[in-house]
Amino acid sequence: MFLCRAPEMLLFLFYLNFYAVFWVEAGLTGGCRTTWSPPVGVEDPPAYTGEINVNGKIYFLDSSEFTWYTATDYCHSMNMSLVSFETQEEQRYLNEWFQNSNHTGTSQIPIWSSGSRKSMDSRWFWASTGEDITEFNWIPNDYPKLDDTEHACVVFLEPSGGWMDLLCEDLNSNYPAVLCE
Repeated sequence: MFLCRAPEMLLFLFYLNFYAVFWVEAGLTGGCRTTWSPPVGVEDPPAYTGEINVNGKIYFLDSSEFTWYTATDYCHSMNMSLVSFETQEEQRYLNEWFQNSNHTGTSQIPIWSSGSRKSMDSRWFWASTGEDITEFNWIPNDYPKLDDTEHACVVFLEPSGGWMDLLCEDLNSNYPAVLCE
């Protein structure tokens, strides 16, 4: 936490889930002193933001925390879409890239894909293309857990590449990242 004092206000800057969230009132004229300490027992997730080239295809990876909705908007802001695994080959190439890059070591970091299922519907589809998902890669014994009444979205765990479902509005304590294509 950063703390700045001014005659009639305080400025607090908290790091929540690795995003800076702050509040400011008009009239900040005083000096500032800074204090910070990391949360006890919490390690930062491996951070990476940037372009990656996998088998000649360009992706953009951001290890910041996103909901599925904010991840979708983030990709669109770069004229890209959340990743869709339209072929097993594409998924395999990405899995190999994550394994070989040692991006997360042995950690299993969930990354949002465009895979989605609307509430009251059992049909899974790639939201970025509208195509039905025909080949699934669910983690063994972790088939979709959410019932059909909830808008569920697909994350894949790198470096293993296995899928699991999360509520699309989840930030989740496992820091879902985003992969745009």
